[in-house]
Amino acid sequence: MTMLAVDAWSSRPLFWDAPDPSEWDELLVPDRREEPVRWATPGVTGLGNSAGPGLVSEVVPVSPVVARLQAAVQELRAQELGAQPGAQALADARAVLLAGLDLRLAGLDRLADVDRRALHDLDGATSTSSWVARLDLDLPRGDVVLARRLERLPQVRAALGSGQITLGAARVLQTALAKASRFLDRPDGLVDEQPQEAVLQAVIVDGVRQLALQAVGGVPDLVGPDGERQHDLRVVALVDELQTVADGAGSGKERLERGLLVLARQVPAVALPGAVGLLMDALLPQQLQDRADRAYRDRCLSLTRNLDGSGWHLRGDLDLLAGERLFVLLQSEAARDDRNPDDTIAAQQLRAQGLDPHDPAHEGCLGPPGPAGIHRRPARGDVGDREAGPTVADLPGDLHSMAASLSGCAVPRSRRQRMHDAFSNLLGRALDHGLAGTAGKATAHLQVTVGLDTLHGAPGSLPAVAASGSGLPGSIVERLGCNSRLTRLLLSLGGKQLQHSHTGRTATAAERSAKALETGRRCQVAGCSRGPDVLTQTEVHPAPPWAETGVTRHDDSVWLCTTSHDQLHHGHVLQLTDGRWLGPDGWPDPPAPPPLWPVAPPF
Repeated sequence: MTMLAVDAWSSRPLFWDAPDPSEWDELLVPDRREEPVRWATPGVTGLGNSAGPGLVSEVVPVSPVVARLQAAVQELRAQELGAQPGAQALADARAVLLAGLDLRLAGLDRLADVDRRALHDLDGATSTSSWVARLDLDLPRGDVVLARRLERLPQVRAALGSGQITLGAARVLQTALAKASRFLDRPDGLVDEQPQEAVLQAVIVDGVRQLALQAVGGVPDLVGPDGERQHDLRVVALVDELQTVADGAGSGKERLERGLLVLARQVPAVALPGAVGLLMDALLPQQLQDRADRAYRDRCLSLTRNLDGSGWHLRGDLDLLAGERLFVLLQSEAARDDRNPDDTIAAQQLRAQGLDPHDPAHEGCLGPPGPAGIHRRPARGDVGDREAGPTVADLPGDLHSMAASLSGCAVPRSRRQRMHDAFSNLLGRALDHGLAGTAGKATAHLQVTVGLDTLHGAPGSLPAVAASGSGLPGSIVERLGCNSRLTRLLLSLGGKQLQHSHTGRTATAAERSAKALETGRRCQVAGCSRGPDVLTQTEVHPAPPWAETGVTRHDDSVWLCTTSHDQLHHGHVLQLTDGRWLGPDGWPDPPAPPPLWPVAPPF
């Protein structure tokens, strides 16, 4: 009998006459009985020149510098941590973490070298990705692509090596630049049907400035003794730097790369993907419109009864407008839920036991209890998760459009499209009539922030931004503008609303809108990652407290999430993204001492 097997190293088929099973162990090639050692004895590695695909013929010692690194790591891991004083242990931990980042960068450089020179062939691998997978190092997905693209992004690579940006920021920038490079530097001088130079000027100078200032909650103008207003020197320096980038030499891609690096140095890591996404929407507005059109064509909603009668199954894809309406309604309802205090108490109890309150294993409403009383999510394919198969009426929207163009007549909406539109209209009617109640002294409503240059269709202007932080194309803004109430807000160059105050205890709805525009709806506490989210509630906190001054000033109000707000009222002194300190009684005097690891100053 002849057996067929596949070589796990080279994917080659092997044929042989089947021996007795007891002799199989003797047939193994000695070099393949063990995988190559990933961390070998200092100075030695298990990888070397191969006599054939997957066959190692000799062991090549590592270079002296790598041997010293291996020895240092082994010595570091053998160190007894509990014997160190607290301050020394903290300093060492910080240094080790930073050294680990440097080591990751060195690994990316070597990964790029392996890919550039096709060194994976020496080990019988068909590509760098397959070579990395063979080593089983559990590297993050995309590291090979990042290493390869950094070779073509020298400015991002240099900023990463000097510590100006993080590895996560480099991933965000290389993804955006790879997307934009297909549209930049074309012979016709257009980028996504717009003049490239005008777009780059607007995106780099105005777009980056607005988003960088939002990250610190805006920078107010300086007022002299005679009442004359002057721009803050930091804002002027930022604008000058961005103008130099936009007017500088190089291709459009190189200038955009430099502009994105300025943004990455100013915006917190958690907010960088959203900020870069808005810039890409400003750079490529037609792509944003195409995605919105595709979402509208593919909109669908189905509501089916579970076969076992246990409940209902709601499934669908919402277009931008329906999604924003649902976002606002859910956010308002979540803020008014009577069970919120119970959730807070339960979360505190779990944390006291060393457990993660957001672990799905502790959620009591996820499904029927499993082993040991742990609730589970219904598995995909369970009886209760099934629905009737698709029908002709449930064809995707683009197929309906194709049928309409071929037949020359309009095609009626599918059943799921009609369900979606009914759901969207229901959400809109609930918002129009104030059925969602109030939150933060304002009736829940769909709020869209759009710049004057965007309304005029200026090339490169940032797109309109909805409550969820998503960019909206001009078609949706025009549709909403037919039946909307407009509020005009005038901001300074530093991104601050002109000074305003009143004697009310809390911020008005208009002031909340202005503060949301200044901060991008993100908590202003340095290091806090809470931004636009359905279950993230935010509050405008007056500093100093209204009880002491009797006045609420917009310039002295701070946008805080509920967690930071609670910490503040429990006596904590918090540092804000603009470098200021905020305490329970307002601005500390004298200011609180700087932290051990200070936040980088804005700009």
